[in-house]
Amino acid sequence: MNLELLRFSSTEDSTSGILSIVNDDGSKEFLAYTIEDPYREKKIKHITRFADGRYQIKFRAVGGFQSRYLKRYGAEFHSAGMLELQDVTGYSGAEYSFVLLHAGNNAKSSSGCIILGDNQTNNQIKEFGWVGSSRNNYLRTYPIIRDALLKGDEVWLDVIDHDRPTEKEYKTQDDIINVGGGIFCRQCDTKFTIE
Repeated sequence: MNLELLRFSSTEDSTSGILSIVNDDGSKEFLAYTIEDPYREKKIKHITRFADGRYQIKFRAVGGFQSRYLKRYGAEFHSAGMLELQDVTGYSGAEYSFVLLHAGNNAKSSSGCIILGDNQTNNQIKEFGWVGSSRNNYLRTYPIIRDALLKGDEVWLDVIDHDRPTEKEYKTQDDIINVGGGIFCRQCDTKFTIE
């Protein structure tokens, strides 16, 4: 199973996105609106989103979230565990642990995780962003991913930062400038001539 998280709106306190299933023919099926912590180049624990990229999702059957969710949703529904992203890094390479998909309402619920919801308020006008009907969405989204994992499928999540340039775009658009007879690299503050 392939999933996609498209991050489309950033503020200083939150990131809004859309989570979808990517079908074999490339079409997408909407699963959830998402809210996450904001972008920061350097990780600040509990208030920074993880980097864009491709991450595998597996079960995490231990920890406080799993205990709470077992109690909230019951063993028949939630005994397999939380949905956890594997080998997660930040933009500067910092490691992240326990990045989960779970219920909540805004970026304050996140600590680096992905919060799911059925509706969303524009994070440009609502501090810390907002997703509503989160538990209802979790009741629909979790079993889709859980059942794929239980039948032995690998589940992968592609995270796309549509809210900021990719590293490649950034370097070509902002760091390198064509100047007479060569290029100037803002990042390393050096002019290179073409011979």
